[in-house]
Amino acid sequence: MPGTGLLVAILAVLLGAATVAAEDCAVRYSNAGRKPLLFGGVLDRCIAGCAPRTSQWAQICAFKRESDPKMVCTVSAANHSLALVGTLGGGEALQLSPCDLVRYLRGRTLWLIGDSHARFFYRALQCFLLDFWNQQECQATLDSQAEAQLADMPAAPGGAYCFHLMGAASGRVCMVHVVLGSSLVENPQVAEGGVLPLLQQTFAQPQDIFYINFGIWHKNMERYESTYLPALEALARFYKATKARFPHVVFGETPAQHQRDGSGQQCAAAAGFIAAGSSTANAAASGATSGAASGAPPTAAAMAAEQAASSYQQAWDLGIVVNKLANEVLPRAGIPVLPFFNITVPLHDSHASIPLFSGKLDCMHYCHPGAPQMWVWFLYDFLRSPQGVQPLPAQGSANYSLPCRVMKSAA
Repeated sequence: MPGTGLLVAILAVLLGAATVAAEDCAVRYSNAGRKPLLFGGVLDRCIAGCAPRTSQWAQICAFKRESDPKMVCTVSAANHSLALVGTLGGGEALQLSPCDLVRYLRGRTLWLIGDSHARFFYRALQCFLLDFWNQQECQATLDSQAEAQLADMPAAPGGAYCFHLMGAASGRVCMVHVVLGSSLVENPQVAEGGVLPLLQQTFAQPQDIFYINFGIWHKNMERYESTYLPALEALARFYKATKARFPHVVFGETPAQHQRDGSGQQCAAAAGFIAAGSSTANAAASGATSGAASGAPPTAAAMAAEQAASSYQQAWDLGIVVNKLANEVLPRAGIPVLPFFNITVPLHDSHASIPLFSGKLDCMHYCHPGAPQMWVWFLYDFLRSPQGVQPLPAQGSANYSLPCRVMKSAA
């Protein structure tokens, strides 16, 4: 657990920073706050262009445990995650502003395609970008047939929903629920042969960004285990065939899944699976990386090599094996892999308190603010990297406007 000295140093970085505002950003944030913007500071530090602070979403994004004990981290868990965030990008993650991220989202859709981990990531983005959307969620398309096709998925229902960025920050973020990688391409059970060709033919535009994650359903259910590697290979083939038109595809590692302890009341530490380095915080900032994000922690592939003597089953349970395969297959096709896994290995104390379908303790999903907020940083760090995307011209972004058929409203 991080000491007070490290947390004080982190706060000093924050308090010493200049007022956070991009020249072309309609929202301004002050440096006079204790929380990083990424960890809920947007609520306290916004000084111009702010969304109302009385809405239900403002309450959700305040990360008050008493109002949402199933999703919000304890103070100690949040501090544990915050100490790790302080190691990312040499401390840059502590100063990340929504304005930094929004400039890459203008004039395009960011598609988050995956299972429940992607939904937690979507929630983190909703909160971080709270001042840039009107707290209404929209259907991904007005085409009812295409919407129904996207909802009709093998294994578990699919579907998509989005939040639209307002004003000069036109664009949107869409969550597409797909639990199996084998549903993405080369699947006759899915319209157009898979979710990706369906999106690209009906929903998406060439400038869009496709973030993809799958693994949990393949890892946790025996009937899907054998389909994981073929799904990665099929995704790689599809990207090679379509990247000239849709070049912006990135894959996120599956975060660590801890096991329940003997009492069944707590998630146990991943004994023996600690990345190289003298301490957890230092390990998170050192070692091999996936090559996309600067200052990123070691990848699952690097950890797997270091832990070759450990049991295969434990490596499979934690998630090393699925991530090792992703790191071996996808980069060869030109798909970057974001290093989400390694930094979550020490966060056994930071899981969401949501019982699984079995009614047992959930040691798979992560609470807010914590790992999902770190994923926002990794996404931003990728977008600004040479492998990332170029911000679109403001004049072009102003013409990017998609109709919204409201699905939900929490205003």
